[in-house]
Amino acid sequence: MHETMRPLGFGETLDGAFTLLRRNFSAFFGIALLPQIPVILFWFIVPLLLAGAADLDAMQAASLLLMPYSLFATMLVMASLTDAAGVAYGGEEPGIGGSLRRGLRRWLPIAVVSVVTTILMILGFFLLLVPGLIAIAMFFAVYPAVMIEDRGPFDAMGRSRRLSRGARLRILGLLAVALLITYLPVMALGMIAGVSIGITAALNAASFENTNMWLTGLLQAGGIVLGAITTPFLITVVVLMYFDRRARTEAPDLESAVAALQDHAV
Repeated sequence: MHETMRPLGFGETLDGAFTLLRRNFSAFFGIALLPQIPVILFWFIVPLLLAGAADLDAMQAASLLLMPYSLFATMLVMASLTDAAGVAYGGEEPGIGGSLRRGLRRWLPIAVVSVVTTILMILGFFLLLVPGLIAIAMFFAVYPAVMIEDRGPFDAMGRSRRLSRGARLRILGLLAVALLITYLPVMALGMIAGVSIGITAALNAASFENTNMWLTGLLQAGGIVLGAITTPFLITVVVLMYFDRRARTEAPDLESAVAALQDHAV
């Protein structure tokens, strides 16, 4: 346990995430980017191979071949970033290789808990939105529970549910702000690409399909690189929320146990 683990205010959580990210940027960026390099290369190579065909449908069909690896890489990145954020919170410097190795070892429970909680969240949203929001708040700490506490998928879900009690609105608020900060740059990149495609179509309709393929590939690759910069912030916010809830729920119990021992000794 971190020796200074304590409750964090709303602003302290966000500021703390920025601070940890700034101090360990190269490690976080490397962890988020390295597993995605094959995906980036794919989006650069496929437009080159299909340039003669100028067929966006063929490009989309080819991308389906990459989907299994892309899902694997995404889960590995999430697991490894959670490990790195926990290490950084503990006052140590996270290593790219060490966090990726630990993420790989815990990949299966991370994948299982991701699938199960995602299904529950989707089902909750089908039930008039509110149950879905409750599920998001309940399961906010499943990744830290798996990576930091070495719990299994379903044990991690129970652990997260207990930590979220009494703070679910606050958790949703922090997640909403963190998601906005994380994905606004990616959305801006998409808007710029959309405008570029529209201008290309207006100026040169004959080469629109071929140019659109290159722009699509560039957008996908650029989005991954940009995500490697912003996603660590989101994961670090989640890890800080996890430690905040531990400080708020476990520290009082620890203090009561110490007081009881002191009374018994007297």
